[in-house]
Amino acid sequence: MTAISDMIKVTVKAPGYYDFTFDNFLTLDEIRITWGRERLFDEPSNRRLQLRYMAIPEVITAISSAWIGGQIGVGAKFDYRPHQTLFQGRIDRISIQPIDIPGKPPWLISLTATEAPTWSNVLNGEQSGAKSLTSYSARLNRALEAIPQLEVFDGHDVDLREPGSSFLTTRQIAESLVCRPGAFPVWSPNWETIAPSTYDLGRPAVVTNLSAAEVIDSGGEVSFDAPGWPTTIIYQEGGVFGGDKASSGTAVIRNTFDQWDRGYVTTITNKYCPTSGTTVSRARPHTELVKAQLTSPRRFTLDSGVVPRLITSAALWVTWENPNRRLQITGDKYSAALKNAIGAVQDYIPIGGTLSIYYDHVEHDLTCLWGKTDTSIWAAQVGTWAAQKHTWKGN
Repeated sequence: MTAISDMIKVTVKAPGYYDFTFDNFLTLDEIRITWGRERLFDEPSNRRLQLRYMAIPEVITAISSAWIGGQIGVGAKFDYRPHQTLFQGRIDRISIQPIDIPGKPPWLISLTATEAPTWSNVLNGEQSGAKSLTSYSARLNRALEAIPQLEVFDGHDVDLREPGSSFLTTRQIAESLVCRPGAFPVWSPNWETIAPSTYDLGRPAVVTNLSAAEVIDSGGEVSFDAPGWPTTIIYQEGGVFGGDKASSGTAVIRNTFDQWDRGYVTTITNKYCPTSGTTVSRARPHTELVKAQLTSPRRFTLDSGVVPRLITSAALWVTWENPNRRLQITGDKYSAALKNAIGAVQDYIPIGGTLSIYYDHVEHDLTCLWGKTDTSIWAAQVGTWAAQKHTWKGN
């Protein structure tokens, strides 16, 4: 099996310096990337990187204060494609300390970095003529002029209300392509793919099938937390395309005491308001997603040390809320208990997590929404067993 360190590529770019690549002169101790969000109603946070390598003395001389504010990229090669970006950002802290571990290099380099899209001239460059960009095709063409390699997952082909300003950034134009009530724009780590955050239970996806024994239940419990457990959702649209609160609608998720009681209220704003239709009708898929949440988000850990086949699976490595992926877990005890469906296959939707890369294995702590439940697979398997053995439960 390929060594973990051989799968990882770390490069630092600093003004006035040659690109520095963390290679065989260093020994991987830990790389940790935190990404996404913890609740359905939160916007994704900027990714964070913590990195630790053990180094020989010659490497220490290459490290400079010029690295602060420099660019760092982390990629991994886990399938047939070239190294795929896991993180790119700006370095905000470096520390160096001596260590004394037999057989190991004598210095420990620790580094932290933060994703910094606001420093991108491409994303934040202003474009004129924004008032003519109300159609989806006009906005897509303008975004592609600035970012030719841009991919749009699940774009929302609607006309939008006229923006209040004649100037918008490339990022605002690109994010308007995936506008939907309840969803937030999410970007891949290399900022070349954009998609809406999870808003629809019915969206087709590539699933990774796992048994309950192959997944570590890192949460240890299920809970119902008020910030993520609203009674009423107020959906608002407008702010970039269309004025603030150009359109709005209210969805009641759970029973209330009477028509005046709204219980715990959450407000979600989509900055891009379409010209036709109602907010409530556009928000219906998201409302159904909220209603499908049996508890607050679940927490699972995928570990290549426990399930070696995961080392070549995108499910273990991906550090963004890709709308095209799901975990599918058979035999989840909480799904069985809460849905009274023993042996059901339960979908979970990763929305955030922490990827930890060590010298001998990789772990990914994932925060997941509840997805669909499928009882047909279990029922078919039971029928097969009964046909084969002519008995069920020993009878």
